[in-house]
Amino acid sequence: MKKFYQKFISKMGIVFLMALVFGVLSSGNVYAVTYKNAIPQMTSNTKPSGVAFCDNNYGGEEAFKAFDGENYYNGLAFHAWGTSKTIGTIGYEFTDEKIISAYALNYNDSRGEYKPSVLSRPTQWTFEGWDGYKWVVLDNRTVTDWKPVERRVFEINNRTPFIKYQLSITKNAGAKSGEVNLQVQELEFLENADVVINKVVLNIEPEKSKIKKTETVTANLTIDNIQNIAAEDIRIKYDAEKLEYIDCAEVDGIKLVKNDAKAGELRCILASKGKDNIANAKKILLKLNFKGIKAGEALVDVVKGRVSDGIEMEKDLTDAECGQATIIIEDSLMKDVNNSGEYTLLDLAIDGRYLGEAPTTLPQYNTDIIENKAIDDADLIEIGNQMLSNQNYKF
Repeated sequence: MKKFYQKFISKMGIVFLMALVFGVLSSGNVYAVTYKNAIPQMTSNTKPSGVAFCDNNYGGEEAFKAFDGENYYNGLAFHAWGTSKTIGTIGYEFTDEKIISAYALNYNDSRGEYKPSVLSRPTQWTFEGWDGYKWVVLDNRTVTDWKPVERRVFEINNRTPFIKYQLSITKNAGAKSGEVNLQVQELEFLENADVVINKVVLNIEPEKSKIKKTETVTANLTIDNIQNIAAEDIRIKYDAEKLEYIDCAEVDGIKLVKNDAKAGELRCILASKGKDNIANAKKILLKLNFKGIKAGEALVDVVKGRVSDGIEMEKDLTDAECGQATIIIEDSLMKDVNNSGEYTLLDLAIDGRYLGEAPTTLPQYNTDIIENKAIDDADLIEIGNQMLSNQNYKF
């Protein structure tokens, strides 16, 4: 009988525990997200920090007015961004990358001497983040049921940190003949207070984001956001269909102990040369050289990293602490200097003869190979690279 009661009580305990867990999981309050506005209360487009921006504004209704902490119009001190157009873009650039998990539009037409019509509110838009090369759409919305006084929060599924975000409005609620036909009284970019952001430690930073096919580019392997690191073991993957790995170059103070290169994969083991070269701030660890071989966007990705301080710490980095970069390879081939159809020593000689002069003074030649409106050393080096890539140029 005693065993029977023990089993009964045990089973009842399990049932109670399951019921409790189910109740907790079903409760919206338990998992309520705590948001905080990541934008400071702006007093101008650049103060106190970051940059408020827009594509157009009417009069004094500048971009920062959408981030000034006031959600109404008051006399001539309009606390809103406004434009006479019916579409527009309003955004904010942070000083460092942020993961924005939601955003809010806040209106209060009951305050102020001038009460803007709900017809000038947005009804269709996209919310976008800038990845360094293009705007990435994070959310699409259509809202037609605005109330005169309302703060509406829009949650998004975003785990990627971006340096700037924008609201790109493609339709308003109908206003078209007023001085202001589109206005945002207050816009908030909301962080999830519970999200821990791991900053990138090992990253790829190309010296040029765009190259032409057959052109070479150096991608710097960097370390940042970590202290007292004396050695690194790093695995990198790259798009071997669009990029050819050429070689790598050491930098002062860092020894390349091992470089294992396979098609599409690299493994680099590095060590600091003494205490003075330990990584305590952002620095370049190694220079990786690639050549574009096919048009498109090529990813260079740190897929795994391990670091050590040379004392007792040795740890693997998380995925979020390993960065990546995209190199765009353009299909259009560079024209050679003298329009012969291929690069030879003559092309190099022409640019060498006219080094330092303005390309516009030599319209018969394509002297500005690396376009920067100058005939300079960069052009000479690239011509040399193109000569070596020319199978018809034999020596």
